[in-house]
Amino acid sequence: MRLMIEHFAFDLVDSKLDVVFPVGIGGCFDARALLAGRIDYHQIDALRGGNSNLDFAAVPDAKLSSCRSDFAILTEFSRYYSESERFPDAAQKYADLVSSGEVLARFPAVAGKIGGRPEVIVVDLREATANRQKAAGSAPSD
Repeated sequence: MRLMIEHFAFDLVDSKLDVVFPVGIGGCFDARALLAGRIDYHQIDALRGGNSNLDFAAVPDAKLSSCRSDFAILTEFSRYYSESERFPDAAQKYADLVSSGEVLARFPAVAGKIGGRPEVIVVDLREATANRQKAAGSAPSD
């Protein structure tokens, strides 16, 4: 199983999941490789492409295939959705991703609590992945 997550989740690094993290114009990278230092900070800084956040919206269309996964944990979707007039392309990119799967869970922020994101969304993308593989003529893999 492959998981794309927008916020470093250090506790997932030891899981059996293949975890990828969006790194701006470079696309999605293996989270274990990032944490092991196989990709250094200077490379990451260059891949930001001028973006302050490293999120799914910052990944160019040509690199979206590097982010394909069975599940996605999104921490920036609601922010772009609420500011879709300012960031129409980013909001559309998230809308396309979320609509290609099934939202399994939404964890909204709790008023009065410190820290955290406005909302965390977990999306099951396995059907979209299986459909892409069928269209490409290959069998789905686990």
